[in-house]
Amino acid sequence: MKIRECGATTPAYPKALYNLGLLAFKEKDFQQAIRYFEEVLRSHPNDKEPGGSLMETNRNYSFRSALGISECYEATGEFRAALHWAWLAKTKYPFYSWCGTCSSGANFALNKRIGYLVLRASRLQLWGSTLLLAFVVLGVQKSRRQKRASILRTYRP
Repeated sequence: MKIRECGATTPAYPKALYNLGLLAFKEKDFQQAIRYFEEVLRSHPNDKEPGGSLMETNRNYSFRSALGISECYEATGEFRAALHWAWLAKTKYPFYSWCGTCSSGANFALNKRIGYLVLRASRLQLWGSTLLLAFVVLGVQKSRRQKRASILRTYRP
């Protein structure tokens, strides 16, 4: 929090915000986590900053923040928004790495996530469409019954 108070000019600013976002996510404060991750994206971090180990060649704060926002929306059941942010992680905030294995692994995992979110979002859409269709069918059946009843009333001897 002290680094955050120093302002965006501090090189550790994006890292501090990202860590605050992770902490808020772990505490299930998804709206606050989204705000922290969006603030990381607004600060235009150095995504090519070297990672802490040989297996993490770059920090990828933007990519990971977009994925963090996606995970927050998924946790709240907002699958369309989660899909939107996963797609932004793929297109607008790409994963940087000089390691081909790391890049292909991250790309594979992201494509898998996008596919999962497409299914979840379409299930909700299909479920909503199914409910709408059920109401329409029930309404049509009800109106047919009403028509039959009125026809029977008019033609009764």
